[in-house]
Amino acid sequence: MGWYYIAIAMGEVIQPYDSTVDTLKHIKRVSQLLNEAASELLRRANVHDDSKLHSPEKELFDKFTPLLLRMKGDTDVDNLLELSSP
Repeated sequence: MGWYYIAIAMGEVIQPYDSTVDTLKHIKRVSQLLNEAASELLRRANVHDDSKLHSPEKELFDKFTPLLLRMKGDTDVDNLLELSSP
């Protein structure tokens, strides 16, 4: 015997819970939050590397990219660190 039938036997009339409305609200809220997150990711995708084209990052990329492309192992990393010291 379920709780609904026990409540009727005790003289109370309690309607069974229908989760449809709450579930639809939840689905709508999750969809809204995911769309906001997706929009933010798209916005960031369009601008995330812009700083690499301006000082101070551009100078660092110009200096270290050719060196990094020639690296072959740990010794080269140590040499690169020495080159980067002021």
